[in-house]
Amino acid sequence: MAPTLFLSYRRNDSIEQTNRLDEALAREFPGLPVFIDRREIPGGADFERTIVARLRASRVVLLLIGPAWAGPLPDGRRRIDDEHDTVRREAELALAGLAQGHHIVPVLVAGAAMPAPGEQPARRRALRTQNAQARRSRPHRHDDHR
Repeated sequence: MAPTLFLSYRRNDSIEQTNRLDEALAREFPGLPVFIDRREIPGGADFERTIVARLRASRVVLLLIGPAWAGPLPDGRRRIDDEHDTVRREAELALAGLAQGHHIVPVLVAGAAMPAPGEQPARRRALRTQNAQARRSRPHRHDDHR
């Protein structure tokens, strides 16, 4: 069965949150086909081709955005601005799938905010119209405010 949910994340930005979300999805929705690259792409497989095929087959993309999602490089440029950046390609392919009825949910983690419209090239500006969901670091507790 092809994955119906795709987790897009930057490893140096939100790997722990992605792992926790993946575990929560497995508990809450047993049997739900979820694509996560570290588990689904075998050694020797064409990474780019697999990502593209699985993204196109997925009905929902959870785009995890942490504080370093843009991926600052040592020279000051942003990884997200590189045409060959995997996270950039995933976001753009997911946005292209909106026309086919696919859904994108930006998931803000570790206190991140949605990227400002001016920080996104035209290909990703539609991301700002997707309703983002913040994911707390710890489960919500009714006694948080005591």
